[in-house]
Amino acid sequence: MWTPNKISSKKAELDFSSSGQDASKVTQIFFDKHLFCNAVELLEIEDASIQFLVCEHCGYAGCSPGNWLSLRYCGEFIFLIPSFVDMEEGEWELSEYGAPYYVKKEGGIYLSSEQYAELLELIPSLPKKVKLPQLTNHEVALLAQWEAPYRVLGEFPEDIAFKSSLYLATESELGEQIIDRALRLLLKLCGSKEPAQIGFCKEKNNAIFLDTRECLQWNPICEQNGDSYISFEPDVGFKT
Repeated sequence: MWTPNKISSKKAELDFSSSGQDASKVTQIFFDKHLFCNAVELLEIEDASIQFLVCEHCGYAGCSPGNWLSLRYCGEFIFLIPSFVDMEEGEWELSEYGAPYYVKKEGGIYLSSEQYAELLELIPSLPKKVKLPQLTNHEVALLAQWEAPYRVLGEFPEDIAFKSSLYLATESELGEQIIDRALRLLLKLCGSKEPAQIGFCKEKNNAIFLDTRECLQWNPICEQNGDSYISFEPDVGFKT
């Protein structure tokens, strides 16, 4: 999970000659180096699931598959996550509503209220925060699976399960019991459509080391003030 350091815009021109149309002048939005929206003027926004990168051959939303994100809010933050609710519907939907490449690589996005206000100035047609659906526990669990390194929790839309072949060690005396605990908490959240509760996990405890070339450290859960959280990078967590 990540948040952009900079939200910027620039004018561009899309060449639609291959579809028999004239070129179109558009506004493009960037999150850091990533092209977040390639044509503000051509967005079709009917609900909180939006294709932010429209077809560059014709300019129509839905012409080419993928590049969809769902807007959610939790606490003071707005999240841009894969459109899990749509993709869970079936094999066709899994492709049609797939996430942009950078979300596949770097995970979901979170924005502060101030950042979302900045984005609204650039894309006024976006829903106001008060009209956004709340992030659910179910979506948190699926996002944890999505962002887990080396697909150690399986690959969406597979059931969440730990790939034991990747286990190397833990820093806790509890050993593999930490993995069992993490799975129980994730499966509990996955079965709940209740609103998620955000927190921030400054303490990276309960480390699991994966049997990879770099002996990767993974912290799927953290314990803080007597509560357990599903932990995301850099320090976002959700109460279980």
